[in-house]
This record gives sequence, structure tokens and C-alpha cells, in this order.
Amino acid sequence: MLQAYVDDSANTDPPIFVLAGCAATVDQWSTFSEQWDHALRGMHLKAFKMSEANQWSFERKQLILPYLYRVICNNVKFGFHVIVDPVALKKELSGLFDINVSTPYYFCFFRTLIKILSRDELPGGEDKIEFIFDEQRGEEKYIRQAWDDFFDCAPIKAKQRLIAQPQFRTDDELLPLQAADFRSWWTRHNLSEAIKGNFESDIIMKADKPLLIMQSIWNRDRIIDFKNFLINYNATRIGFSISSIFFGLSRNED
Repeated sequence: MLQAYVDDSANTDPPIFVLAGCAATVDQWSTFSEQWDHALRGMHLKAFKMSEANQWSFERKQLILPYLYRVICNNVKFGFHVIVDPVALKKELSGLFDINVSTPYYFCFFRTLIKILSRDELPGGEDKIEFIFDEQRGEEKYIRQAWDDFFDCAPIKAKQRLIAQPQFRTDDELLPLQAADFRSWWTRHNLSEAIKGNFESDIIMKADKPLLIMQSIWNRDRIIDFKNFLINYNATRIGFSISSIFFGLSRNED
């Protein structure tokens, strides 16, 4: 069985929303938690939060972050992230249908489910999987709705891999959520810096074992293409079909 731990990170300038995390077996997460806890104790840290680590000196970042990143890379099967322009998402899809597809949490988690559950070649690609989110402060309803809507229209094979509805915990309770925090923050930070023309922000993030990444990136043009698909698909039906979201988000592979 796989467990996928998930967190989010967002920018307003430039507008970026990232939903990201890592997937591994229960045994792998157990080993990760032991190594992560040992590393934090050795560095005199009670917990790890990337927003706090960003305030460290560059020298301290060089000393600590690569080591923690290696702990992640050495103990998970793969990482994943979905990136979306939240301003374009709201502008193009808000009010289009009586659904939550214009909210970043709904959109990104629906796409995450499709990407992970349709890729048999991923490590553990046929294993059952559960999703554990960092507590989202009012956004949980969109994540649960995305799960329900995906389950209503997904192929039987994909449904059989889902164990239960997403769980919501804190990163103080579950150390793997600190790895999800690390990945979501760093993914968003790197893209933001690249847009600004700074391509050196990833210089300290090196690992002996490269992390296999499943990614999906949605800019304004791709969102507009998705909107047009939804309009055309549902124009031939009486009432809105939730399956249009499934087919619309499935047809364009990254």
C-alpha cells in the first residue's frame, strides 16, 4: 500500500499555486520518519517548516537543506506536483458550471488523482493508495469534493486503488507531511524565481539519488483550452456532466 502525503504553497506575485507531495510504502515512511527525526534532533530542530528555514542564512541552508532533501529522495518512491495559475483559473472557470473546478485545491487534487492513478509505470503503480493532507484551514471541502467527483467517473481499476477519503492531519503529528511541506514550498519557490530570471535558486538542492517526479503544469493558455473543452463537451448534453472534468483533465498529458 502507498501513502501519499500532500501540502500546498502559493504566491501572489507571480500568481502560482502548487499542490505537491511524495508517495511511499508504509515501511518506507517509517524509515523516513526515523531518519528525519534523527536529523532534526542532530540539528537541534523541534520540527521543520520550509517557510521558517527560508529565513536561515545561506550558509545554514547549504548545511541542512541538502541533507534533509537526501533523506526524502532515499526513502520515497516518487514525488508529484501540480502547478496552476490561480488567477487565470478563477477568471476563466469561475461561474462556468455549478462546481468547484475554479478553486485551486479542487483542480489540482483532481489532476493529481488522474496523474497518479493512470500511470501504471510509476513505482507501486498498481498498489492501493491513500492520501494524507496537511490541514488546510477551510479548504478541506474542495479536496473532498474532488475526491468524490473523481470516484464517481473514474475507471473501475482506478477506484479499486483508492482506500478511503483523504485524511487531514498536522505535520507535528506526521513527519512525512514535513517532506510534503518541503517539496511544495521548494517547487513553488523555484518556479517563482525562474519567472523572475533567477535560475540559481536550486543550487543547494542536490541528491545522490534523483527523485522521480510526476508533474503537471497549467498556465493560462492550457486553462483556456480546458475551458473550451468543458463548454463543447457539455453543450451536447442536458445538464452538466462531471465526467467532462475527468476527460478534460485526462486528455492532455504533460
